[in-house]
Amino acid sequence: MNNYPVTEVNILTGELASLNQQIAAAGRIRVNNAMLDRRDAIVDEISESINVTVKLEDSGTANLTVGINGSGPELVEGNIVTPMGLDPSGNHINVVMSPGVLNNYTSQVSGGGLAG
Repeated sequence: MNNYPVTEVNILTGELASLNQQIAAAGRIRVNNAMLDRRDAIVDEISESINVTVKLEDSGTANLTVGINGSGPELVEGNIVTPMGLDPSGNHINVVMSPGVLNNYTSQVSGGGLAG
């Protein structure tokens, strides 16, 4: 089983959380456009692997939830990341949030490379 898309999402969400922390620390007035452009590029890269709902905060940070309707599990909230994993069972591969810790299964993955 190829975990590459999940690994890539976990790396990118870590980068986004770190960038969110930098953006929040800079404040709305002092945040530079390069940071916001990088934030948007990371979100775009994540979106290629998994459908996410993006909520931009007043501070300029981006929070992500899994799925297209905003009711899925949190993927990135501020500088906190919920890692993803895969659990093969039977004929299906299930997506797990916080694998090995909370093991929360989600059915919200409906698009992107992980849905296929």
